[in-house]
Amino acid sequence: MAEKDKARESRRHKRARSIMKIVYKYADILDYPGSPEELRKERYAQSVDISVSGMQFLADEPIPLGHVLRLDIELPDEEIPLTTFGRVEWCKKDENFRDIYRVGLNFMLIDADHTNLIRRITGESVR
Repeated sequence: MAEKDKARESRRHKRARSIMKIVYKYADILDYPGSPEELRKERYAQSVDISVSGMQFLADEPIPLGHVLRLDIELPDEEIPLTTFGRVEWCKKDENFRDIYRVGLNFMLIDADHTNLIRRITGESVR
């Protein structure tokens, strides 16, 4: 069985490809090499996919593993962005685009209403 198939089998939640605008900033100072002003700066990204437990997005800079990000995610058909926190689990340079990085993170804090919104996007049954 291919490694990619094994990863899909081990996922707890259904994942859906979904392109959404994301505004993020660092929520910690864990070995951040820049200035405090740079740390607080809002950055912009675009999602690739999302699940109840996390998401993958495209960023124009590498994000070190373990950092906690504060995210505002513009969900489809919602006026107010979903605000949550996530820990960066992996980051790798995109093979197809120069200066683009794929970032995977696990949500750390997400309320039941937001969980149900994400379940609607992924097609996972609402509990």
